Amino acid sequence: MYRPPHSPSAGFTLVEILLAVTIFAVVSSILFGSYTKTLDNVEATDRSIHGYAQAKACLERMTADLTSLAVTDKTTYKPPATSLSDNDPWRFEGLERDGAADMPRLKFSSRAHVDLAGDGREGVAEIVYSAEKDAGDRPGYVIRRRDTLMADLFEDKDRPAPILCDAVKSLRFLYYDADGNEADSWDSDSDGSGYATPRRVAIFLDIIGPGGPDGPPVHFETQVELPVYRDKPEGVS
Repeated sequence: MYRPPHSPSAGFTLVEILLAVTIFAVVSSILFGSYTKTLDNVEATDRSIHGYAQAKACLERMTADLTSLAVTDKTTYKPPATSLSDNDPWRFEGLERDGAADMPRLKFSSRAHVDLAGDGREGVAEIVYSAEKDAGDRPGYVIRRRDTLMADLFEDKDRPAPILCDAVKSLRFLYYDADGNEADSWDSDSDGSGYATPRRVAIFLDIIGPGGPDGPPVHFETQVELPVYRDKPEGVS
């Protein structure tokens, strides 16, 4: 019986199939790795954009609050009889470290009240900036801003303190007196400050960068010249 010779186009050999599978696996691995890296880059970019926007908004809010600072005039101001009584309700107090968070805390009075309740009320408010460890699974700290009208200050209820910025790595305030001397803390009800308020406040904010908590942070800073202030009252030694 006649049998036609084997035609090369009749099929693939085992070696050819294995070679094709190997090439496909290598190409797929390269494409998948590039795709994964692209997604990681997109996610890191989104985090960076979010962080930049939050940090910018945070510094703008602090600047608006400080440039609307309210202080007790030196002609009517009276130093407290003790450190625990008769404190100035419009006191300017900056703590270098506050509690377990080991982050600064800043409290002052401002006319830049934000009407979160929607009741249309206006007036001087006590503004408090504080930082705490993020309660979620995200790294870093959150900065909170509490805004309480002076008329409500001594009411017995908790005041909301909305988050102003998250993914914060560090926060620092510096306070400058009339001669340009700087301090890490300030208390306008203390003889250490001459019962005066600062003339200028510098704000330094570091947020977690694209490299994560172990990578280099993204740094922001600004300085705010205070349009109102109180110099050392007359008759104070």
